[in-house]
Amino acid sequence: MTGGANRVPASRWVITVSVPGLANWDGSGAALGCFVGWGVSYILRRARLMAEKMWGARTDRSLPVIINLSYGMSGGPHDGRHALEKLVAGMLERWRAAAPANAPHIAEIVIAAGNDFLTRRHASVVADAQGGAVLRAPWRVGPGDRTSSFLEIWVPAGAQGLALKITPPSGPAINWSPGDGDRAQRLTCGPGGPAIARLSVDARLSVDAPLWGGGRRRAVLTLAPTDTDALDVPAPPAPSGLWAIEASATIAPGARIDAWLRREDLPFGYPARGGPSYFDDPENIRFTDAGDWAEGNTPASVVRRYGSLSGGATGAGALVIGAHRSGDHRAALYSGASRPDLAARPCATAPADASRALPGALASGNRSGSRLSLSGTSAAAPMVVRLLGENIADVVARGAAAVIADHAAAAEVQIAAQPPWSPVRGGGGQPPLGADRGGDGQIMVPASLAHAVTRLRALD
Repeated sequence: MTGGANRVPASRWVITVSVPGLANWDGSGAALGCFVGWGVSYILRRARLMAEKMWGARTDRSLPVIINLSYGMSGGPHDGRHALEKLVAGMLERWRAAAPANAPHIAEIVIAAGNDFLTRRHASVVADAQGGAVLRAPWRVGPGDRTSSFLEIWVPAGAQGLALKITPPSGPAINWSPGDGDRAQRLTCGPGGPAIARLSVDARLSVDAPLWGGGRRRAVLTLAPTDTDALDVPAPPAPSGLWAIEASATIAPGARIDAWLRREDLPFGYPARGGPSYFDDPENIRFTDAGDWAEGNTPASVVRRYGSLSGGATGAGALVIGAHRSGDHRAALYSGASRPDLAARPCATAPADASRALPGALASGNRSGSRLSLSGTSAAAPMVVRLLGENIADVVARGAAAVIADHAAAAEVQIAAQPPWSPVRGGGGQPPLGADRGGDGQIMVPASLAHAVTRLRALD
């Protein structure tokens, strides 16, 4: 996580915060909130101390701060009410309010859109005209997993008759209804057997309600690791295979029951501890007739690609950045997407891949002369942070969102004038990304990734 504090375009500073290893070992991101909060607090306090060192107690000077957060979360309510989103938004708002009256009140956060477009971690169903909704989500949990797996089910406020049915790969189904209480319940291997999972349901008026707001209800199913032998712990493993999850409720017509699987990915350099789980719906069409990845929702499937935006990137005021390929100007296959009923969407995209055959952007390593290829929306978001830092005077005058929109609009004009990278079925130019994935458009860096890769390879 980095924060750029800028005085003039020719003079920029970078404040870097490194979270402890504990946060990274928890691949689900559940432990990330407090560390991100401390990191943002440190960046803001350091920027204030820098301003005092430079200008003393002057009331007409303040350092604009632009923070980059490149860590995606797949869980959460996805409506801006995640505890981490509210924490960061509140800290930035207090920073702006405490700035000198005549100084620029600039404190922005740029967040990566996430890389879950094709991971099958999101499932959703829409209520019918009578308000009935049943979400049937086949949950595939792999063997040899040394980490717990987490499934979150979200229902709207005012949901009536909420009922859950959980069927393990082997063993009888477990049913839950409001009459069973809202305390956490253990799921066992048969009657009287050892616990392999835990189901917790937040009540409408529980202590968690202020975190999520609106009385929205959440059920969390936590599975034990499917490989406990490698952990050397005296606990039984959860059975691997296909878990059948069913959630039903009566909600407003057109409202949704959503399910998200928390990520289990570890940052680059950490050892793998098992494959992530996913929704294995046979109705989900994963490939096109030509053998390419399908980039749209399958109407008959509960798996949804749109709605895969990072759970920490749905708050009001966040500048969300997706990723595109600089070669053909198409959205990167992994770049998370919003959906029409969610207010949050990417502001724009930045290049994080050169082409389908040449993924990633070359970046310098932490040893002299080393370099590596970085891919993902976490590589795209910092480019926009640098762009804003290089145009800080414009950001102060008009706001970061307006600067991003203008650069995206200018790039789209250039892209439209370019010949197609490859023939497009039906003719015409490059197909648009769409607002749910691309926001206001693509941002072009001064030297495209394809040219940068070619130039560096020529030096080998």
